[in-house]
Amino acid sequence: MRGVYAGVVLAYVNGELCAPEAARVSPFDRGYLFADGVYEALRVTMAGAGAGGDPRVVAPHRHVRRLARSLGALSIPWPAGEMLTVAKQLIEGSRLSEALIYFQVTRGVPGLAGRAPQALRTHVPPAGLTPTVFAFIRPMPRLDTAELAPPTKRCATGADMRWLRCDIKSIALLGNVLASVQAAGAGAEEAILLRSTPLGRVASEGSLTNLAVVRADGVLMTPALESASILPGITREILLDNNTDLAEGVVTEADLRAAREVMLLGTTAAVTAVTHLDGAPVHDGGAGPITRRLHAGLMELVARAGEDI
Repeated sequence: MRGVYAGVVLAYVNGELCAPEAARVSPFDRGYLFADGVYEALRVTMAGAGAGGDPRVVAPHRHVRRLARSLGALSIPWPAGEMLTVAKQLIEGSRLSEALIYFQVTRGVPGLAGRAPQALRTHVPPAGLTPTVFAFIRPMPRLDTAELAPPTKRCATGADMRWLRCDIKSIALLGNVLASVQAAGAGAEEAILLRSTPLGRVASEGSLTNLAVVRADGVLMTPALESASILPGITREILLDNNTDLAEGVVTEADLRAAREVMLLGTTAAVTAVTHLDGAPVHDGGAGPITRRLHAGLMELVARAGEDI
């Protein structure tokens, strides 16, 4: 086991691969001082690579497009497509075939030369900063696309106290952390967040994932991006593009609590069945038929994907 970061095989900092214990970023980096940065999480798998193929990133161009949107929202000048170059270096350097890559870009470190001392920590960033790029790769269990049974989780609801730009994949995740800690204290594995709106309390997403429900009337629904500020998740996007019965709209708290099925959507979660909510079983407490269908369909897409999904 290498270093103090068990499971992390290899890191990348500003153009250099290194052992995880050797990774260093300045404490004056604006990511550390202000959470002034964005991130992506990439799933690496052999599924769909074909006989003799190499490990590949699932839905790489969708992740690049989302990173570009997040960087653009913060006006951080870094070419999002380079993320795939870094991913390739980490995959080749680590020799992992099933893995997760965490990738982060911050605005960078203000230099003091020729600047007033307060420029080191000013809300308005000095011009001309060089972004800090950090990434690491760690092993993941093999993505078995032939396994049609979706994973399961027990969830607890919690108030969505996060900021109003959750469409940006920001490294500022304190709201998610607090919700996750509260859920863990209630014996749950993830929080499902409820946001107060003029329409009443509506479900936004999980503390780690996007959300979808089968309402009591049988309608399959995922919260619309504008219904409550949420992240445009990659798995959510893939499912919307490949399932005409998956609608976007407002999912009220009542819809959530009366739902026939509740599911979480994410890069590592795939399509996860929520079996219990606030201690009570969702329907019969198992993965429902639509959750199973969406999970199996996603696994089929991953298994036969070429360049992208």
